[in-house]
Amino acid sequence: TFDCYPRAVVKGRVQNAWQKAPVCFESCWVPATWYREGFDLDFIMAQGLKFHGTYFMPKSNPIPGPWIDKLAAFCQRLGYRFQLRQVALPDSIPARGELAFEAWIENVGVAPLYHRYVPALRLRQGDREEVRRLDNSDTREWLPGDIWLEGKLALPDGFRAGPMEVALGLVHPQSDEVRVRFAVAEQEPDGWVPLGLVMVAG
Repeated sequence: TFDCYPRAVVKGRVQNAWQKAPVCFESCWVPATWYREGFDLDFIMAQGLKFHGTYFMPKSNPIPGPWIDKLAAFCQRLGYRFQLRQVALPDSIPARGELAFEAWIENVGVAPLYHRYVPALRLRQGDREEVRRLDNSDTREWLPGDIWLEGKLALPDGFRAGPMEVALGLVHPQSDEVRVRFAVAEQEPDGWVPLGLVMVAG
């Protein structure tokens, strides 16, 4: 941890490998041994985050009680974690008009997704529902930090004058099913995040 791993990563020229493939941490010994031997857990976790880990395998051993909260917080930082910070939608749009859309998403994890999913808007009015994809964004490129989505979607036929529900989700490339959830409480059981109502003008 103090010299072997940093040297091996740099000499192997794999500092940026985490951007394209997952990084697994399997513990040398186990956390209970670290605790008993007086290891510096804060330093160990900081190194793990620096190497952009995806998941942590501490083997099948009990976690020391005083360390449970710290290790749980560490695991929350691993991999990706998309927090939906802000969305801007118009109050109203004309029938057969375009729905302008902007969203700020922050990946507060330390790694991206390694499979492509597609951000999409779900438009719903009564029993009428359409899912429209934002195909110009590749979630595999959502590295830690800020992501900004924007675009315009043509309103599909069949939406009449009145309120229309709008929701955001990350769907499978071959279906309209949400497969990746945003790290927000305000979401439906199927993973869609409701964004409110947009009025369709008559």
